[in-house]
Amino acid sequence: MREHLETFLARFQDEHGGRRLPRHVEQELRGFLACGDPAHGFCRIHCPHCSSDLLVPFSCKGRAFCPSCGGRRMAEVAANLIERVLPPVPVRQWVLSVPWALRLRMACDPRLCRAVARAFLRAVSASYRRSAKEQGLLEFGPDPEGPCAEPPCPEAPCAEPQRADPLRVPRAHAGAVNFVQRFGSSLALNVHFHALFLDGAHVVRGPASRPRFHPAPPLTPDELHRVQRDIVRRIERVLRRRGILQDDPASDDGAPEDSDSLLPFVQAASLQSKVALGPDSGRPIPRLIDPAACLGPSSPSNASAPHPDELRPDELRCEQAGFSLHAATRIEADDRDRLERLVRYVARPALAPPPSQGAASRSAGTAGSSGPSAAPGATARGPSSSTPSPSSSASSPWSPTRASTSGPTSASSPPP
Repeated sequence: MREHLETFLARFQDEHGGRRLPRHVEQELRGFLACGDPAHGFCRIHCPHCSSDLLVPFSCKGRAFCPSCGGRRMAEVAANLIERVLPPVPVRQWVLSVPWALRLRMACDPRLCRAVARAFLRAVSASYRRSAKEQGLLEFGPDPEGPCAEPPCPEAPCAEPQRADPLRVPRAHAGAVNFVQRFGSSLALNVHFHALFLDGAHVVRGPASRPRFHPAPPLTPDELHRVQRDIVRRIERVLRRRGILQDDPASDDGAPEDSDSLLPFVQAASLQSKVALGPDSGRPIPRLIDPAACLGPSSPSNASAPHPDELRPDELRCEQAGFSLHAATRIEADDRDRLERLVRYVARPALAPPPSQGAASRSAGTAGSSGPSAAPGATARGPSSSTPSPSSSASSPWSPTRASTSGPTSASSPPP
C-alpha cells in the first residue's frame, strides 16, 4: 500500500480524464498509512515509579479501511452496549436485506438509507406494541404487577370505577439498537440492517410511573410475515414520497446520475462482485472458499469459528419481492457473553485481522487511541486490548478478554 498508493491514484486520474477518487476515499487510504507511524505524532507516557517511558503513536480513527481502528471501535461499542445500554432482558436480532437496486440507492444516498432504516424499526416496534396490547397490558386500570405507589384515598374506595385520564393511559415502548452494515461476507457492497430489539416492551402507566418490561410471547411465522409486509409497505411509501419507485424495479439500476464522480460506477461493480477498473473491468471477481468454513459450526475443526449464533429452523426467515427478513436469533437475559459476541458480530468492521493475531499488535495502540486524555488505571476490553491466552481463547476467538493498565500515566508531548 505504501509503495503503490500514489502510483495508483495518479494512474486512476490519467485513465479517467483527470477525474479523481472522492476526497473521503483518499483520506481513508492516506490515514491508514499514517496510522501507528510515530512520524505523524505520538504520545509519551512516563511512569514515575520505574522512570520508564513509552512512546505510543497516534491512530487514524478511520471507519472504513483501517483494521486496527475498526477492531478497536468494535470492542468499545460492544463494551458500552453491554455495560451501559442494554438491560438484562431477552434480546432478538432482526436482519433486513433489501432488493439489489435499493441497496445501490441507499449506498449513494445516506438520507434514503436513514429513511429506510426508520421504516424498518417502526414496523418491528409496531409488532411489539401490538403484542403488548394483545396481552392486555395496555388496558386502563390498576397495575397488574402490583398496587401503585400512591396511598389509597379513604374517600374514594377501590371499588369505585376510574375514569380514563389521557396522561395515565398505559403506553408500550420498544427498544432497539440498529447497525447499518455496508458489506457482505465477500466484502462486496451490500447495505443491510442488523437491529437488536429488546424482545418485549416497556409499559408506562403514567408520567410518574416507572416503566416495566414485559417479555413478548414466542415469535410465530405468521407474525414474522406480517411484520415483513408492514416493512415493505412502509419502505414503498418512503420511495414514493421521494419519487424513485417505479412499476418495474428490475429496470432501474439504482445508480444516480453523476457525471463528475466515478463512485456510483465503482459501487455498482462492487454490488455485482465485478472488477470495476483496469483492463479486467466487468469481469466477475473469483472467490476463494475456505474448506473449513463449509464444515459448519459443529465440526471439531471449525469449533472456534466466529459464528454469532447457532442455526435455527427456517420458519423465522421469509423473503418477498427481494426483501429478506430474519429473526431467528434470540438471546436470553442471563446470557450476556453470547450477547456480547453478537454485538461484536454486528459492529465488526469490513476489514479486521483475526482476534488471535491482531490483538498483540493493537494492544499498544489502545493506549494511544484515547490520546493524552487516557485516565490512569483505565480498563480496556476486547481483542484490541490484549492477547488472549490459549486457555481463554479455546472456546471461541470472539470470547471477551479484559486487560487493565495500572499506575499513573502522563502525556508530555501534545498532538501535532
